[in-house]
Amino acid sequence: PSIMGTLVPMMSARSMVGNPQLWYAGSAVDQQKHVDGHYFGRVRERALSGKSADRLAFMEWSAPGDSPDGVSDDDLSDPELWAMANPGMGIRISSRHVAAERDALARREFAVERMGVGDWPTAADDRAALDLEAWKAATDAGSSIASGLCLAFDVSPDRSSASICAAGLRDDGIPHIERLPASKAPGPDTLTGTRWLVDRLLQLIEDHDPVAVVCDQRSPAMVFVKQLEDAGVEVRTTSANEHAEACGRLADAVNDRDLRHLGQPELTAAVRGAAKRQLGEAWGWSRRSSQVDISPLVACTLALWGLDRGGEEAPAFYFEVFS
Repeated sequence: PSIMGTLVPMMSARSMVGNPQLWYAGSAVDQQKHVDGHYFGRVRERALSGKSADRLAFMEWSAPGDSPDGVSDDDLSDPELWAMANPGMGIRISSRHVAAERDALARREFAVERMGVGDWPTAADDRAALDLEAWKAATDAGSSIASGLCLAFDVSPDRSSASICAAGLRDDGIPHIERLPASKAPGPDTLTGTRWLVDRLLQLIEDHDPVAVVCDQRSPAMVFVKQLEDAGVEVRTTSANEHAEACGRLADAVNDRDLRHLGQPELTAAVRGAAKRQLGEAWGWSRRSSQVDISPLVACTLALWGLDRGGEEAPAFYFEVFS
C-alpha cells in the first residue's frame, strides 16, 4: 500500500501527455497467505461494483466460487474448469502438468493459484482495527499497574527494533498496558536493534516476578525464546488462534472503554498505522503490511492476553547463577 501511495500520485506528471495507464497483474489473493493483497483486492472490488467503469478495465479468469475452501473435489479435478481459469490451456499450459499440480498442491492452494478462486479482502477488511478516538479516550497519564503484571515482547520484521510491554491491573481493577523503557538506567526509552532484549527481559522478570511472559509463535522474536528458556524462563507462545483471540480482546477493551494506557507516542503511532490480516473468521496484526513499527502494539496485545490467563498454569521462573 505504501508503494502504491507513492506511485499513483507520480502519474500526474503524465496526465497532460497521452493516456497514462496503470496495469495490475496477478493471481487470486488468499488472505491466509497474501498479507499484501489488500490493494489488489480493492481494485477488484471497484471493478465489480462498476463505480470506476469509465476508467477501469478489469479482466479475470477464474472457476466459479467465492471461497477456495468451498470448491468441491470434483470441480478441483475438472479439466473444463481448469481451462475456464487458464486461457493458455492447450497452448502453453498442458493439462498433464495441471493434473500433476492437483496431486502436489494442497486443495486450497490449488483452488487459488490454478483455478483463480480467491479469498479476496474487501474495503471493510481495510478499516482500522482499533477506533483511534476510543484509543485516545483511554489515555491516563497517571495510570499504573498495581497487580498481576504480565510481560510480552515482539520484534519488527527487519529486526531494527524490539518492544517489551506490560499489562496489569490498576487499583480500580481496570487493565493497564504500556511499553516499557529499554533500559533500567536513565536514558532513551527505546534502543535500536535487538541485542538488548534478552538482558532487559531477564532484569524485568527478576524485578517484577510477572505472572507470564508471552511471545507470538510467528514473531521474529521467537529466536530469543530458547535463550530465555536456557535462563530458566518459561515463555508462553501464542498460536494463530490465540493471536486472533488476543487481538479481539484488545479491540473489545478499547471499544468498551475497559482499558487504560499512558498515551505513549510510539504506541499511538502503531495503533494509527497498524494493518491486520485475516485469520479465518477473525483477524490478527500484520507486521509486514503495516506502514509503521507495530511491535509495541503487538506486545501490548499479547501482554493483555497473558494477563487474562495469568492464573491458568502460570509458569514458574527460576534462575541459576554461575560463578
